[in-house]
Amino acid sequence: MAFAKVKIRLVDCVSATMQYDRVIQRALRDVHELLWANLASSRNLPDDRTVVGIRAIVDKPDVRHALERANDTALSFMLREIKHILSDIHQAPLAAINRLWNAMGEPELIRALGVKQSSHLMLWRKKPPAR
Repeated sequence: MAFAKVKIRLVDCVSATMQYDRVIQRALRDVHELLWANLASSRNLPDDRTVVGIRAIVDKPDVRHALERANDTALSFMLREIKHILSDIHQAPLAAINRLWNAMGEPELIRALGVKQSSHLMLWRKKPPAR
């Protein structure tokens, strides 16, 4: 009987860890989507609103809880890096976005998120069209 309780607790711990990983992965995908929406070629989202939106994602209670409880994985470190970048409230929104793109551009992270890498890293580095 004691073995069954230990086994159930172990399964609960593994399940909780997987849940935290999914929350972190979803938050990173949401950040990635906001950054894409802010690209100069589409300009669907202004810089200041992009930064506010990303802050809202990383400040959600479930994301904060997942970062506190999750294992130290590449994705959790990346989300912590994003929080660190956003902690500088005196930087201009464009500077924050550039730092976020630099952090999010790691090929390992892109693969871990399941994002197709086909020239996506080069698109955001292109100069905006002349007006």
